[in-house]
This record gives sequence, structure tokens and C-alpha cells, in this order.
Amino acid sequence: MSFSQSFQQRDAAAQLTSEAVERPEWLVNTKPSPNFDVLCRLFESLRDKPQKRRDQIVNMIQQWRANVGPDLYPFFRLLLPERDRERATYGIKETALAKCYVEVLGLDPKSDAGHRLIHWKQPRPGDEATGDFPSVCYEAIKLRKSATRTGGLTVDGVNNLLDKLHTCRDRKDHIKIIDYAMQNLSAEAQRWVIRIILKDLKAGVREKTVLAAFHPQAIELFNVSSDLKRVCYFLADPHLRLDQKDSQVKVFHPFLPQLCKRLGSTDLNVVVKMMQHKPFLMEEKMDGERIQLHKKGNEYVYASRKGHFYSYLYGEHVGAGTLTPYIHSAFNANVSECILDGEMLVWDPLLEKYLAFGTLKSAALDTSKSEDSPRPCFKVFDILMLNGTCLTNYTLRKRREVLCSKSGEPRVFRPVLGRLELADVWEGKDASDIKDRLEWVMENRGEGLVIKNPVAAYELNGRSEQWIKVKPEYADELGENMDVSVLGGWWGKGARGGKIASLLFGLRIENEKKNEDDQPTFATFGRAGGGLSYADHKWLQDKHSHHFIPFDRSNPPGWIRFGPTGLDDKPDVYIRPEHSFVIEVKASEIIPADGNFAAGLTLRFPRVKYIRHDRASKSHHTNHDENDGNDEDEKSWDAWDSLSLQELIEFNNQRLERRYEPSQQTAKKKRKITNRRVTTISSSFAGQQVTGPVEKDIFHGRVFHIVRGNKEFDKKHLEQLVVKYGGDFCQKRTDNNEATVVSSVDTMPVVRGHIRKGLTIVRPEWIIASIQKERMLPLISELVLAPNAETRAGRHFFKSLEDMDNLPGLSEDGEMESDEELRQIGSALESEDESVERKHKPVFNPPEDIVLGDRWVLRDVKVDPELHHDTESEARSEGDSHSEAADHDEEEEEIQEESVRPTLQDASESEEAEPRFVPDNPALKVIPNSPPSDLPERSPVDHRKAESLSAVQEPSSPLAPVSKAEATPAKMGETNGDIDYNESKYFRHLVFYLDTNENASRNGLNPPDGVDDDPLEEIAGSLKGNGGRVTDDLHDPKLTHIVCAGAERYESLVKATSEPHRKQIVMIDWVFECQDEGTLVAEDGFRP
Repeated sequence: MSFSQSFQQRDAAAQLTSEAVERPEWLVNTKPSPNFDVLCRLFESLRDKPQKRRDQIVNMIQQWRANVGPDLYPFFRLLLPERDRERATYGIKETALAKCYVEVLGLDPKSDAGHRLIHWKQPRPGDEATGDFPSVCYEAIKLRKSATRTGGLTVDGVNNLLDKLHTCRDRKDHIKIIDYAMQNLSAEAQRWVIRIILKDLKAGVREKTVLAAFHPQAIELFNVSSDLKRVCYFLADPHLRLDQKDSQVKVFHPFLPQLCKRLGSTDLNVVVKMMQHKPFLMEEKMDGERIQLHKKGNEYVYASRKGHFYSYLYGEHVGAGTLTPYIHSAFNANVSECILDGEMLVWDPLLEKYLAFGTLKSAALDTSKSEDSPRPCFKVFDILMLNGTCLTNYTLRKRREVLCSKSGEPRVFRPVLGRLELADVWEGKDASDIKDRLEWVMENRGEGLVIKNPVAAYELNGRSEQWIKVKPEYADELGENMDVSVLGGWWGKGARGGKIASLLFGLRIENEKKNEDDQPTFATFGRAGGGLSYADHKWLQDKHSHHFIPFDRSNPPGWIRFGPTGLDDKPDVYIRPEHSFVIEVKASEIIPADGNFAAGLTLRFPRVKYIRHDRASKSHHTNHDENDGNDEDEKSWDAWDSLSLQELIEFNNQRLERRYEPSQQTAKKKRKITNRRVTTISSSFAGQQVTGPVEKDIFHGRVFHIVRGNKEFDKKHLEQLVVKYGGDFCQKRTDNNEATVVSSVDTMPVVRGHIRKGLTIVRPEWIIASIQKERMLPLISELVLAPNAETRAGRHFFKSLEDMDNLPGLSEDGEMESDEELRQIGSALESEDESVERKHKPVFNPPEDIVLGDRWVLRDVKVDPELHHDTESEARSEGDSHSEAADHDEEEEEIQEESVRPTLQDASESEEAEPRFVPDNPALKVIPNSPPSDLPERSPVDHRKAESLSAVQEPSSPLAPVSKAEATPAKMGETNGDIDYNESKYFRHLVFYLDTNENASRNGLNPPDGVDDDPLEEIAGSLKGNGGRVTDDLHDPKLTHIVCAGAERYESLVKATSEPHRKQIVMIDWVFECQDEGTLVAEDGFRP
């Protein structure tokens, strides 16, 4: 199955899923939706007034019900775009959007404005929008946008536009939709639409806040269904209450799983304290994708932790997919339905080991049925439902007993090697057990451990201390540490816009200095961003911002050797050795680089441990401390002292000589440990690096993967021509670089692989013909080796090369656009923007105390505590406006902007009997079509050995929550974990005292003269929302900051708080500046 075919199946499946949740007949909006500008004002207010977010959402919900109707789904899917499952992805990101806007705005890509859009991460002096793509687009649109059509688009109109964008996969269709938006939306409205497309609204709200304002049980239903539409349809009446079974997990309804909490300390004894010094369970943390398997009879549903469906890949029934046909017979005949929680891995039967996560997509799409090919393997570590009985309230130990008996005999399914396996579990009692098991994991090239409390219940959508992930790089005693030289970096985005977010580091190639004037060359070795503190980022900005030089792939610096494939070591900027510095990185292990880095090796999960301010390299010391880091002194370090590639290889080979002791393995399950090959220096240093001036920008913005040339022009010559005429080339085509594949033959395995993925293969003659015609030609049959369906459907495909001379108005991709096409798409969108059919009366009447005129008003309301409850933890979580990334590690705080982890696409949800609404019932109760059956008394999985499935009963005593371990006193903040800087909760480790009249009187001080307390009281919510703690005790031992509204009381506050150490006293503007920057800023400029 090709990737394009799988994408089409995903869309078809998603359509079926949307039809499964039908809107009740009574739930109809009888009035037009408001103008989208109303939502834009709401988004701005939510962003700027974090302490009033919940009240504003409640107010908007009330006004919507009064002015539009009871169906809030059109509103919620714009407010929570990351939770819109029907539009799971738009297939377009910042770079593609930038190119669309360049064309729609009529900009030259080489012009200052065009370059600004395409290279939106690169900083410019005085440009506050740097790193925030929607804001960069807003600035470009605002300067060139004419007045919009009267009225603009409504909320329904914007939803229709986004539906069109979701179904389009061709760039010319994207351009038409963007052009229509340009004609009908203001610059500010387009900025918010772009944020919705990118699934990151940055309004500071999450689903917990929105759903709590909508209905007191909405979050419960969302946790067990992951379906925003279902929540909006089933709980449209705020007075409706769900039955207990309606808030339990159900088969074929993806739930939000329990997640692991990261160990905030490097001391493994902290984990033991969290487990209350009682026995705990240890599982290996697997390098795969979190998947939940739902089985009912012969039907199967596979879903990710975000509710995306992968059933079309792994198999909806026994006759389909790359996994279900191989595991169906492994289930016990007595298991009619179940829900399993686990990790989808890739098993290589030839190597007898699990492969890296990046190979999961290709393995899932491989339908060759070869016994030697890598295949998906589902590793189960939990069970949440069995034969109609929900098990989430059972302890983990009880749930494990459902999966297998105490003697290890399986009950629910029989393990199938490399297809369906049960995760190994070990019991531990102290830190030494964790350390020993971590070392075992590292020897087996594992990722880490998950420590679990065996007497805790399953927490849907929870992340607590009951499950703790421990990776080797989290523990000081484990992992690889080394000092490496910084070669360059990548610009950040969002809060880190205009700043270096991650660093490229490398190793010296030459072993020794032969002549006095010799300069060393470096091989790229890895990149890291995680671990850098706020102070580190500030030091980088202050000391080295002027040393970073823009990197040009067509003219790379000669003293750096880059990997032959991929873009992982191609930075945004580089730094010369005389200005560079050394960082200490910590990683779990050294692994092969697979061509992505020139050293041939790289680090797994690297994090920056320290920036070496006190030394410039491995052994050379600078006078940094004595001379305050003066640039002249920093230049004195000798690049020949840095770690060399040969030293790394010798170290790595010594490490690999250690043989794994068989006695360390468990007797239950032994994996074959293969001998590892001794590492040698990569030959990639000799790879072609083409430099020289660009004669004509024919291939501007186009990247080529040239596999094989023809008789006249070989591969090397074609690469030189591509660069000469404005293009670029790479040695490996990936989903990230979207390179055009060029080859003269289709018999090579790499070419056949690209064809199977649905890619078009272009002949070398197309490059030559484009150069001869002095413009990039469209893809025509005589210049294409293997066209895909999209290329074959192109309007010029069956034309001849001679016809190309007579084609006017060709765009960059060789396609023409007409005014008629733009008018057609505009008419289609306008027709869908008409008012909805008014054939049902609304169930809800406007509240008597709400009087609304023609204009929507955003005002504060008092929240009914009975209908709209909140918790302290929810309130704290809303301070972070960043969406959850579907990154490899579930909530990694590392900054790796460009290393986007590949993800599988969404698919359909199998239908199941839904609870139905009964309109005649005034209470609108939810009535299930059939009551769930109890756990049947059936024969066990193994009729002779295993215990009966029905033996698992409700725990005899209520589940007692495990209290948090008492942490040792921290230097600042509330726990030891708060010492570490958290990029998303930038006030997390700080404690604030607000200098209000009330607090002054409480602490025996004279109230400030003529100072208004309102501004100080308003920022309290923001401080808490972004992780801080607010105290009214001026002598709180953990107090770090005093916030004032005026400068009159500075002296008295200094005297009152000088012991035991002085506090930071800042004006209120410092808090606002931190909010604007999305991070901590220096206090020096904000003192009274």
C-alpha cells in the first residue's frame, strides 16, 4: 500500500467515524453563527487576561446558546483545534503555507518580504514577530491587504473553508483557498486561522477549562471517548448527568490513557520515596508508539493516545492489515471483547531485535507478507476492559493478574513472538534495583524504565507519581558524558523566536597538528537543545549572537564535514572555531548515525549538561572568570584541544568490548545478543560538496534526490547543474525534505521503494530540458519515468515538449491558475456559508438575565459553581499556551525544533451501538440501547492450567491513593523538582509576594501611598497559571520575588527582607514582559 493510498483510506475512515456520532434532531442551531471576528476578539481576550479565561468562556457559551442555538461544536472545534478529530491534519505546515502566501501576495521569493516569510525563524533587529509564523504572516498581509468584503466570514464560513483545506492535497488548491481567505478575512483574522491550521491557537486554554465551562461531566466523557463532537452532542444540556457506566471505557471508543510523570531529580532514591518505600513494579520503556487495541468478536480498532485511528493499517478484521491476521487466533476463545493498552513496536526477525520508532510507518504499510521483513509488534502492558467489565478501578496488580496468572501463564491471549507479546515486569524495593535494571536496559539498547505503583488504579488522562519514567540520561550515574565543540545551531520559534534553540556539535577529524598554521576540520556528531536553562540561552544571546553566521547549503564552510543524507546536521547558522565554545552533553548511548552525521556515530537522546564557561575545550582553560568572559580572552582557546573523532571511536570500541554476562539476564526470556561490529571512520567525508555562483534561479526552492543519471549526464554532473541553477540536492529522500526523485532506471531497489510509496520519479532529461527552456517545466509524460496518480492527472502531462513553448503563465509547479477557478471555489465556499435550515425549535431558551443586542459583547460573568467547577490543578495547567506535541517521548521538555518525529495518519473508528437521545423525555436522559453485560463465568484461557477469568472480583477494600513522598527541603520553589527550569511553566520555581495594601497591613508595614491594588491582584492568576506560587507572607522562607506597583516602598522592603538572603524586588512590568516573551527575562531593567 502506498502512502497516498493509506492517506485516502484514512480520510474515508474518518468520514465513517463522523457519521457514527449523529447529531440529535433537536440539536439544531436556528440562527446564523456570528462573524469570525467575534471569536478573534475572544481569543485575544483569553490570551491577554488569563485570570478571567473561564469566565469569558462561560459568557461566550451562554451568548452562543442565546444567539445561535444549542450546538456548540462549530465553536469548540475552532477553540480547541488540536482536539478536532475530524480535521486531524491539514497536510500543510509553515514552509508550505509561506510559499502559498508568497504567491497569493504576489511577492518575489528573493525579495525582502518573500525571504522574510519563507525564512520566518531567522531573527531581524527590532522584529518582535521572529519565530512566530502566524505573526510574520500577519505583518506581511497587513501591509498589502485591501479591505475585506463587507461582513467577512462567519464561524460556519471559516469551518467550511477549513474543511476544504483538510480535503485538499494539491498545492494549487491550497493557493486558491488561501487566496479566498485573503479576500474575505482581515489580517488579524487570518493570523488566528493560521494558528488553527497549525493546531496551536496560543490562547492559553486547554480542553479541561473549556469542557468544565461547558458541562461538569464533559471532561469525564472526553477522557473515555477522545471525541469532542460526542461530548458536544451528548451533553448539550448542562443539567444532564451521565450514569456511572457512561463515564467508563467502552470498546471501540478510544480513551485518553494514563501517562508517565518524568523524574525531576537525578537521585533514584526519590523514586523509592514516591513509592512510599514499598515494593514497586518496573517495566521497560519501549521505543514505539502508544496504542490501545479494542477487540469485539472479529472486529478490531487500533488508536493512538490522542485518539487517531490506525485500524486501516493494522487491520479492522482478520482478513485485513499487517497485524490482525497474525494475532486473531492467539486470543482466548472465551474473550468476546477486551481493551488492551500497550506499545506498537517494530520487530526484525532476521536481526532478532526491535527497530527504532522511525521504521514503524514503513513496517505498518508493508503488505508483502514476507516472514523475514520487519513487522509491527504490539507489546501489551495493561488491560482496561474484559467481556464488558471495566477494570480501571482495579489495582495494577489485579489487572496484571487478569492478563496472566501469578505463575506467568497467559490468560487473555497467547503470546506470538514478534507479533503480540506481554511486557516483562520486575519487582523492585530500592534504588539499587532500579539502577541494576537500568544498566540491563542499556546493555540491551533499551530506552529506559517505567516505575509503577502496583496498588494504584488506572488514571484516565492522568500524569501522576503512580507511573514514573526513568531514562538513563536522567540518572547521574548512567549514560555517556563528553565534551564536544559547538559548530552551529537552529533558531527557535514561539517563545524562543529569534534565539538559538538547539545546538549542532561535532568532533575534530585530524589526530594531531602537523604545522603551526594548520586549522582543524570538524565532523558533525549530533544536535541537542534539551537541558539549556534560561541563563544558558541568555548567555548565548549576549555573548555569541553576533558570532553566528547564516548557513548556506549550496556553500557550506569548508572546515565542517556534513553527513551525506538528510538534513539533521544542516543548521540555520554556524560559528567559526575561534568564536566557538564547548558543551558537556549527556546521552543514553552512542549509536550509528545512518548517514545523518558525518562522524558515522551520534548520540541517542542527547541533552546539554553544562556550557563550559570555565574552559574552552577538553583540557584548555580560559580566563573567563577573571576577565568576565571578554571576547578577546575567549578567542585564546586552541581548537586542537577539542575531542577528536578518533578518540571517540577508541572509546566506543572499548565500551563495546565489554561482553554481557549471561547471569544478568532473567531466566524467563532471553534475547539473542548479537556481536557488534567495531566502528570505523565514515567515508562520508569524501562526499561531493558543490560550491559556486548561481547562474539562474530555475530550481529555486527545489531539492533533488538524484539516484542515477543518464549516458550524457551522470549523477555527479546533474548535482552540479542543480546547484548551478538555483536548486539543492540530498542523498536521501525523506518525508521532511520532500525532494524530487530523479532516475533514468526504475529497477534499482531505492527507486522501486519510492514508487511503492506513491512518488513520482522524474527522468534526468527533465532537468536538462528545464535548463534549456530557462524555466522549470511541468511534468510531462516523456520526461517522467514513473508518474503517480496526481502527476498523471496533471493538465499538461500528455503534452509534448514542443507544446511547452506555447504555454503562458506557468506557475512554479508548472500549473496555470485562472480567475474562473478562483471564482468557482469562492462560490462553493459562499454557498456553504448560508444560514442553516430552520426546521426545529431550539431546546434552550435564552436566560432571562442575559440581554444581548446586535453586537456580541465579551463580558465577565459569575460562574455557577454547581455547573462549572474547577480544580487547582486545572487552573495551573491553563497557564501554558503550548499545545501537546506528538513527539517521540510523550512530554519531553527537550527543544528539537527540526527533528520532527514521523507519525502515522488518522483512520476510522468502528461503529458501535451509541447511547441515544430521547427528545420526548424532558430530562434528556441518556438511554443505552442495551445494558452492558457482567463478566461472564467462562472457562479459562488455558483449560488445564490458567485460573478462571471470572476469578477477578471488585477489590474488597476501597483503593487508597498513595500520598506524595515528603521531599527534602528545596533551595527554592516547593519541591526538589522545581529547581529545574521548565520552559512552559517559566514561573514554576518562583514564589511571589504582591505588595498590596492588604498584604502590607498583614505584615506590619505601612500601606503604600496612593497605589491601586487592582493591577497586582490581576497578575496573581497569571503567576499561578504559569507555575508560580503567590504568598501573603513577606517572610516566607522560599520567597524569591516581590512585585510592586510603585517605587515608594523599595527601601523599606529591602530592609524587611534582607535576611537570610535578599529577594528580587521588581515592578509589575517585569511580569508583563515575561508573559510577552513566554520566558523569564532579566530583572535588572525592572527594579523600582
